[in-house]
Amino acid sequence: MNVSRGGGVLLAARQPVAVYSLDLSSKGFNDLQFTDLLGVKCSLGQVSLYIFVVYIQPGACTDEFELLFDLLGNLPDLYNRRVIIIGDFNISDYDFTSSRASNCSRKSSILQNFLQFGEYQQYNNIGNINGRCLDLVISNFNCTVQKSADPMLKEDNHHPSLLITSTIRDNKLKHINTNNSQPKQWNFRKADFPSLYKSINDTDWSSLKNMHNVNTACSYLYDKINTAINSHVPKSSYRRNSNFPSWFTPVIIGKLKRKWKLLRKFRQTGNTETHDEFKIIRTEIKKDVKTAYSSYILNLESNIKSNPGKFWSHVNNLKNCNGIPSQMSYSNSLLTNPYDIVNAFAEHFCSNFNLNKGPTTIADAYSEDSFSNNIICPNISESDVLWALKKIKPNFTSGHDRIPAFLLCVEIVYHLTYL
Repeated sequence: MNVSRGGGVLLAARQPVAVYSLDLSSKGFNDLQFTDLLGVKCSLGQVSLYIFVVYIQPGACTDEFELLFDLLGNLPDLYNRRVIIIGDFNISDYDFTSSRASNCSRKSSILQNFLQFGEYQQYNNIGNINGRCLDLVISNFNCTVQKSADPMLKEDNHHPSLLITSTIRDNKLKHINTNNSQPKQWNFRKADFPSLYKSINDTDWSSLKNMHNVNTACSYLYDKINTAINSHVPKSSYRRNSNFPSWFTPVIIGKLKRKWKLLRKFRQTGNTETHDEFKIIRTEIKKDVKTAYSSYILNLESNIKSNPGKFWSHVNNLKNCNGIPSQMSYSNSLLTNPYDIVNAFAEHFCSNFNLNKGPTTIADAYSEDSFSNNIICPNISESDVLWALKKIKPNFTSGHDRIPAFLLCVEIVYHLTYL
């Protein structure tokens, strides 16, 4: 902290959180002239979190911002780690209501490039007395930012007191998974399809017609199909999906790994040639990422009609959304736990439906007494079922039953129609 110009940063942690200060002096951060920065690693059990507290002087030049985000973006210790960067960035024209970098200053553009490159997100949407957002909360995991109702100090109108909350789960089991304990799944890419289709076609389905309970008949159908699949489709263990963004090509990933090796080597040896090679490959990576991202977006836009799911998946990733909101208000209560949110949805929808038990057998469903209280499906023909099957994309993606769409073939149309 420089007393003559103000500023300074402070981070306090309570027991039993273990805090380890990060040595940033040897990583180029001493070249920052108008920035106060503190970096720590916090650990609690098997959970670790990297926290950076930042203060940038008002009027700092764009070179200061470029250097800061360049140094943060190239810290190898942060790869595949939970990171949160908080503090007063003093970007007065930053539009915290939009994720777009159009029509903004150079500083805002530098920030947006850092967020996009590192797959970070800015979570603070609370403006100050002038409607500006000077204090930013940048993280690569879900956070909830609220205005603190009980600030520790007298509040500055230009810097509202913030309450940042997040749920971080213990991930120690992710690192001890072995091939023996990893669940195996059907590998249809190595399946014996002629034998599989023949087995389904030769299956004795006569017992299905004698079943009048819908659930029993459906279970019988699944048992027969699963028996055929187990006989002709091998099982394989699948590796976890890459932690890199989907638009990162193998070339970019290879260069990133090369860059980290060069950085480690430079720190060990201090060789200037290694550092020069590191800077060259870092520049190449930035250009490659920009080009790859543009191509990825162009591909999304051109295929939005044929594959809208991929487009919305990208949108949800930008919003850091997994389908369940981070918080929800229900019955005058604020819910932040995913399990509580799901149960609240279930309770709400349950309260809007008739809980009277409906028909459980096919005969009961078509009885005259059931027409007054239940919705009955019209007669469905085999051609209707076949038309619906052809509408499903014949790819290897499967639902919760693990049966891919292309396996719903002509051989079982009749039985599906009966169900």
